[in-house]
Amino acid sequence: MAQIIKFKRGSLENVESSSASLGELLLTTGSSSVLGAANKSYDIGEGLLFIASGSSTDGNPRAVNRFLAGGVAPDLSGNPVGKSLQGVPFYVTGSNKVVLLNDGADANSHITLDLTNNIDSGSLLPFISGSVFGTVSGDILINDAGVASIQANSVALGTDTTGNYVGTITGGTGIASSGATTGEGIAHTLSVDLTELTLGNGLDAGNATTLNLDLTEVIATDGANRILTSDGDGTLTAESNFTFNGSTLSVTGQVTATGFTGSFTGSFTGDGSGLTGLVTELDFAGDTGTGTVDLLSQTLTVAGGGGIDTSVSNQTVTIAVDSGSMATYFRQDAYSNVSGDILIASNGAATIQANSVALGTDTTGNYVATITAGTGLTSTGATTGENIAHSLSVDYGSSAGTAVQGNTTITINGTANEVQVTGTAAQALGGAPSYTIGLPDDVTITCDLCVNCDLSVGGNLTVSGTVTTINTETVTIEDNIIEINAAGAPASTGGIYVRDATGGSTVSGSLIWDASVDYWKAGTIGSEKRVPVQSGNFNTNSFLYASAAGTLTSTAAPTTDGDYIKWNGSAFVVTNIIDGGSF
Repeated sequence: MAQIIKFKRGSLENVESSSASLGELLLTTGSSSVLGAANKSYDIGEGLLFIASGSSTDGNPRAVNRFLAGGVAPDLSGNPVGKSLQGVPFYVTGSNKVVLLNDGADANSHITLDLTNNIDSGSLLPFISGSVFGTVSGDILINDAGVASIQANSVALGTDTTGNYVGTITGGTGIASSGATTGEGIAHTLSVDLTELTLGNGLDAGNATTLNLDLTEVIATDGANRILTSDGDGTLTAESNFTFNGSTLSVTGQVTATGFTGSFTGSFTGDGSGLTGLVTELDFAGDTGTGTVDLLSQTLTVAGGGGIDTSVSNQTVTIAVDSGSMATYFRQDAYSNVSGDILIASNGAATIQANSVALGTDTTGNYVATITAGTGLTSTGATTGENIAHSLSVDYGSSAGTAVQGNTTITINGTANEVQVTGTAAQALGGAPSYTIGLPDDVTITCDLCVNCDLSVGGNLTVSGTVTTINTETVTIEDNIIEINAAGAPASTGGIYVRDATGGSTVSGSLIWDASVDYWKAGTIGSEKRVPVQSGNFNTNSFLYASAAGTLTSTAAPTTDGDYIKWNGSAFVVTNIIDGGSF
C-alpha cells in the first residue's frame, strides 16, 4: 500500500503552534535558547524530531530522539517550548540525577541511579550534612554549615584541659585578699596587712634590744637599694626614684633641703646664693675695654653701633649689618677693588674695558662672523677681522660658475611640419623673452611618438600595422556594439581570450562564437563548452531545467510548504506525495 509521509521544518519555539496533522514529522532547525533555573540558558533547539500526536487544532507534538543534559534542569513553566519538551529525560550534571521535564513549576519525577562504589563524598556532603550533623549532641553542637559550638559548662578544668592554671587563692600571714577563695570569674585584690606583723609573725627578734624587719614578708623585693616610704596607713612602698647604696644618695625629682653639704650634681631651683663653688660672675672683653656681669643681680646688654642692629629672642642674640646705612661707608672702597672687564668710578658709573667682550661668548643674538665670496662672487675685503670693509660683485662670463648679463640674447627656431615657434627669434634675457611653441596644423612624425599625458583626437583615428597594444587598466568605448572579424576573413571561430597571468595553472579563459554550429562556447582555451541560452521568457519564481535542444526552459515552482518538483516520465510536476512503497 502507498503511504504519505509529510514533514515540516521550523524553530523550536514554533513547534507547539505548528498546527501539525496527526503523525506529521516536525524537524527543528537553527538555534533556540531555553531559560532555566538560576537564569541559565540552554541551547537545545538544533535537530530535534517531533511527531504530532493530536488533531491539526489541538495536537501537542512530542520529541522522540533527544536525551538532554545540563548543570540545572530548566524550569519550563510559562516557556513557549514547555509542552513540546514535557516528558523528555534530562540529566542534571550538578546533582547526578535524571529528571523528566515538566511544563509545571518543577519536574518531580526522578530516575534513581545506581551509585554503588561510585559515591563521591565531596559531592554528597551538601545533601547529607544536615542529617549527619543534626545527630550530634552533648558537649558540642554542629549546625548544617559544619560550624561547631562548645556548650556552656561542658569543659571541666583539669579533666578536659591540659596545662597549668590557678585553682584557688588564699591570703597568708601579712597578706589580705578581697575575693572569695574559689569560684568562677572571682576578682582578687591582694595587699600587705601590717596589723599581722608581730614578733615571730613577720618580725624577728635579733637580740634583746634590737628588732630586725624581715621585708621578705612585707613587700616584694623588686629593686636594689630602694628606700621605703609609708603612706601613713601602714602601707610601705619601695621607691624606685629614691635610692642609697651606702655612700651616695640618688634622687630623681625635686629635693628641698637646708644646711646641705657635700658635692652636688643635677639641677636646683632658687638663686643658689647659699651655695659655694657656684659660678656667679661672667667676665667679657671687646676690641677695647673689659667688663664683668654679676649673674645673680645684673643683665648683660649687647648694643648696636653705626650700621649694626641687635636683637634678642630667648637665649639667642642676633647681630646684623644694616646694608642701607653701610653703603655710604663701603661704596668707594668697594668700587676701587673692581677690576677686569669693567671699571666702576667713585660715583658708580661702570665702563666696559677695551677688548673685554668676546662675541658669541659674552654676547647673545645673531651676528655675522665671516664673509667669504662663493661661486660667481668676488669680495674685496679680508675674510675675517674687526671693522673689515667688504665689496661684493658678480662674476660674469660664459663658463661654469659665472653669471649671464641681462643683455645676452636667446634665439629659438622651429622645425617645419613638426614644431612651430612664434615670436622674435633673438630676444635679450633681461628683457623677459616670450615665445609660443606648438604644433602646426599638419604634423608629420617620421619615427615613434611617445605621449606621457592625455591624447585627444577630434577626427577619425586610423591605425595601420600588424599589432595594436593598449597598456591601460580601463578601456571605455562609447559604441554599444564591437565588431570582430570585420574584414570577413574565413575562420570557424571568433571571440575573446582572457590571459591568466597570475593563476596557479596560468590557463587563459575563452568566449568564442563557433561558426560551424552557430552557438557560443566558453571555458578554458581548447576546452570550451556550449553556453546555454534562454528559451522564451522565464516565469516569476519558476524552476529552470535544460531542454534536449540545449536551451534553458522554465516551469512553475512549488508555492505550498512541503511540495516539491517531480518528473512523472514526460514532464516536471509539483506534488507533496512521497511514495514509500509497499510491505
